[in-house]
Amino acid sequence: MKKVIRYDLIGSYKKEIKLHPQKQVESLGIEVHRYRGEPIGDCIFMLVSNLPLNLPEYIELSDYKF
Repeated sequence: MKKVIRYDLIGSYKKEIKLHPQKQVESLGIEVHRYRGEPIGDCIFMLVSNLPLNLPEYIELSDYKF
């Protein structure tokens, strides 16, 4: 089942994540289908599947619609 996540750019920066957001999400085993950056919100929305049970604190489920 596909879901939308919100990737918090500031939160990942504070956790010293150096990978590109899409690469970081894929490294967690999550498959990315669509990707949209929102610079004004310092975040990226991604339509994904294969979500793990536990997400890092800088990634959260979202109601954003593609």
